[in-house]
Amino acid sequence: MSKQSLTPLQRRAFFMALRPAALEVGEDPESYRKRILKEVLDVEHLGDVKRTGDFDKLMARLWSDRGDYVRALDYSMGSLTRLRHLVVAAAERIVAAKGDWTGTAYDYIAGVMHQCGMAQGRPSIVAARLGSESGWLDFTEPQIKRLLMMLNAHLSRRKKGGA
Repeated sequence: MSKQSLTPLQRRAFFMALRPAALEVGEDPESYRKRILKEVLDVEHLGDVKRTGDFDKLMARLWSDRGDYVRALDYSMGSLTRLRHLVVAAAERIVAAKGDWTGTAYDYIAGVMHQCGMAQGRPSIVAARLGSESGWLDFTEPQIKRLLMMLNAHLSRRKKGGA
């Protein structure tokens, strides 16, 4: 198993959800498995499924086919949730390293978003919204990835003795 392929727990979750989903759409589990791997990820084997975004997409499809749209949404939002946690963790490290900073990690994130034109409005209002999950829904995954890259670059510069 490669470092990127599914964990044993993910494989178990996949197979537990597969059979009911296949029955719901009226297919045998084996043909359904092959079809959704191809349709969702354009792969032929479960071993080619990566453990983060690919797994989330696959599970969202299974739960959607089963008619459980709440669980499908949970998997659809999985990578955004992970990105959000990484962004907040990076901002917390930056804020902790700044001796004179009086705001929160969300204040820092909102300031960066405002400076790069990602967020409109007053940074304090944006910061308050970022404190809830729904506040992040205003931003796309590529935007959040770009934000994480900016924060990571700041942390790298700090580590090297820069700003």
